This record gives sequence, structure tokens and C-alpha cells, in this order.
Amino acid sequence: MLTEMYDYDHEDCMRKMYWGVGGSGVVVLCTEDNTIYMQQRSYEVNGGQGKWGFPGGGIHTEQPKHHKTPIKHSVNHEDPVLELQAFKELEEEAGYRGIPKYRLLDALVSYEDCGFIFKTFIIDIPYNEKRSWQPQPYPEHAWEIISQNWFSGKDWKNEDIYFGFTDVLINKIDSYIG
Repeated sequence: MLTEMYDYDHEDCMRKMYWGVGGSGVVVLCTEDNTIYMQQRSYEVNGGQGKWGFPGGGIHTEQPKHHKTPIKHSVNHEDPVLELQAFKELEEEAGYRGIPKYRLLDALVSYEDCGFIFKTFIIDIPYNEKRSWQPQPYPEHAWEIISQNWFSGKDWKNEDIYFGFTDVLINKIDSYIG
């Protein structure tokens, strides 16, 4: 469900444009050992090159794929397309050999700017699933990722993390593994 958004002045926006009218992603945690799975973004992706992030991507409803702010037709935060896109990105970027069993811990709008929203889904995988899971991108998406790793709840914020890790999201993750 798209909504009309015209009540922003471009000068009030944090960014001049976004890759999509909205976005979503999945943060993968293992609360049994207080770790977080992160991927280092390649230098070929749009934004956050070389930084550590989580699987996710933009939502594209029309051409062009870059949208100037303010976003004129934004995605409603309750639109199911956000969850579908988030888990599609998880599968593309880490699920070539399958996605582990998980439970959904939270779903929150972790970023908003001038009609653009990013919704993050936080999942928890059991320790035995973590040990057997071999995250690997589908070959056609391998260019998006330089590296991947699990980080402790104490150390992950010391990495060069992507701006998608907003304060509200960091605080939420810390409430599970901090």
C-alpha cells in the first residue's frame, strides 16, 4: 500500500535520494550465545560500501530505482511487502544453502526520512542452527558481499557499521544480546 507524501521540504530531508521508495532487512541474532550475524558490503553496492551491515534492500515500485526526497509515494509501515522484501533479501544474500529455523523477535521501523522508511525484522536462531548454518549468497548476489561473520554482543559495534544501524535499532539489538 503506497501513500501520498507531500508534507516535507527537501531541505528538511537527511538525504537527497534513496534506492527505492522504502526498504527492509533482517538482523539475525543468536541469543543463546549473544551474537549477531553481519555482512561486509562490497564496494559495488549502492551506499555503505565496505561497511558491516545486515541483509536488506530497497523496495522498487516504479522506475527509476533512485527516488528523490521527499518520496512522493511511500510505503506504509504495515505493508506486507516490507516483510516479503526483507526475507527475500536474507535468502538472496545468505540463503543459498537454506535459511535456518528462527523465531521473529521484533519488527520495527528503524529509519524514516521524508517519506522513506526502512523496516527491520529481528530474528533469533537457536545455537544448534547457527552451528550448522552456512550462510552464502546466491551466485548472482555474491558481488554484494565482501565478507561475513558472527560478532559478539559486546564487540559488534566496534566494527565500521552501516548507517542502517540506527540508534533505535542498536538499542533494540542490545536488549537481546547486549
